[in-house]
Amino acid sequence: MESNIAHSFLTKHHQLFIVKLGLFLGLDILFVLLAATFFSRRAEFESGYVPLFGLVYLCLFLCMILSVKWGKLNSILLYGMLLAMLALGVYAFAVSWLVLLIALLFIHWRLLSHFQSEEVQIDLNSGVVFAFIAASVASLVTGSIRDTGNGIVIYCLLFLFIALIGAGTAVQRMMNRQKAATGGRYLRKTALIVLGVGVLGWGLIYASPFIRTVFYWFVEKLFWALSFLVDPIFQMLVSLRDWFMSIISGDTLEGFGGKLKQPDVENVQQNAFYETVSIPWLKEILLGLFLLAVILYVLKKRKVELESVGEEPLAPIISPIHSRGGVRDRVSSPIVYSDATNAIRTAMKKLEREADDVSMGRQPNETIRAWFSRLGLPEEEALLSLYETVRYGNKEPDQDEADYFISKIAEISNGLNAKKES
Repeated sequence: MESNIAHSFLTKHHQLFIVKLGLFLGLDILFVLLAATFFSRRAEFESGYVPLFGLVYLCLFLCMILSVKWGKLNSILLYGMLLAMLALGVYAFAVSWLVLLIALLFIHWRLLSHFQSEEVQIDLNSGVVFAFIAASVASLVTGSIRDTGNGIVIYCLLFLFIALIGAGTAVQRMMNRQKAATGGRYLRKTALIVLGVGVLGWGLIYASPFIRTVFYWFVEKLFWALSFLVDPIFQMLVSLRDWFMSIISGDTLEGFGGKLKQPDVENVQQNAFYETVSIPWLKEILLGLFLLAVILYVLKKRKVELESVGEEPLAPIISPIHSRGGVRDRVSSPIVYSDATNAIRTAMKKLEREADDVSMGRQPNETIRAWFSRLGLPEEEALLSLYETVRYGNKEPDQDEADYFISKIAEISNGLNAKKES
């Protein structure tokens, strides 16, 4: 039987997994950069943290691609890159070694958790998006108090957060389509949305002085109109005060040792209330509302379901969390397998359990080809290709193929049992 998978690195499963790893690694680094805005000023942030973590992303993403190709995570390569980034950040970019160490440990922890996941489709929780928005708002507030000047930087991180999610999900949608033209439509649509958000965001930044001027003009006219009501009331109160004071004789007060001072109302300068109005955060408020509207639009589109290459349904891009009675349920579509597919999967799981009994079990993140090679079994391309097509959902086998696979697995199982008895 001719194999549909010429090389394990070229399978669609691995390509989808690489896209997912690249997206999640980028989001983790954006969280680290956002945390750095709490304690660093804009000049230090742009000259140290941005180029350093951009280099960290490139190096770790390359490490993940090689690890996916090899079928397991190369610890020597990973830790070597992390140590190199630590030394480079301290000596070349003058970043605090303690802050950089904590950031790299966080990225390392997240990287291992992403790599150990068997799900290849992007399943981004809505809570991650809201956590990033909340942290951005907190950084804006603390930055305004401490005058760090990171307002535009935070908005750029928010824009990159949205753009990265949109680009990653669009690429996976395109890869899940059989026809490139159908998938390209989603990629073009996402590119236009990202470009539109960027143009409108920068336009809002440059137009904010004009918007602020118009806002102040409306406030000024509003209080000017209210002054027509305030002045008569004020004059009436002044007249009432003068009438009341005229009843009391100045000579009477002086007889009791008091002295009445005549107020000089004409010399008192009254400033209009609108002349002291100042809203320095108007630009930040407008940009925040604009980005919040864009993020809500992205979250509204999260229920769009992906179409798989075959008939197998795929999970939503961003699965919302519904809280009812303290239990969090993830919305997902059930996956129904055929009898032949279930038979092949069951036979492989049985073989893995029997191999564990003789201390020859399959290691975490180890491919079926690497496992058979370690056991010293002959690499039958028909057998391995059949399992890979079933495992990655590229094909629905028929009953004859399932019987062939079960018979071959039974032969391997008998060999393992013989080793166990001996």
